[in-house]
Amino acid sequence: MRWPHPRIPKLGRGLPPNYAQGKEVFNLRIKEAFPAGMQEKELIERFVDDGFKLQPGSNEWPSASLKRGLVIQTLWSVRWRAEGGSVHETWGVYGAIAP
Repeated sequence: MRWPHPRIPKLGRGLPPNYAQGKEVFNLRIKEAFPAGMQEKELIERFVDDGFKLQPGSNEWPSASLKRGLVIQTLWSVRWRAEGGSVHETWGVYGAIAP
């Protein structure tokens, strides 16, 4: 059975085609949508609802990402720093992964 490609995340739609410019826009969208002070649980729920997968990592820099493509993959990734269940900082990463 073949799984469908993940959809483009809501905050990743309509980004500039240049990855450097797109990364700046995506990062700004993430910071505005997930401001410092929000609950980490809500942040995680919203990412999972949008198709992101939680990535294993250190507790200091948890992340969630979504990849789309077969050979060259487009990557949308979000990282955050939280303490006591409250988000202190968020940032987004957008780009391509090639073999």
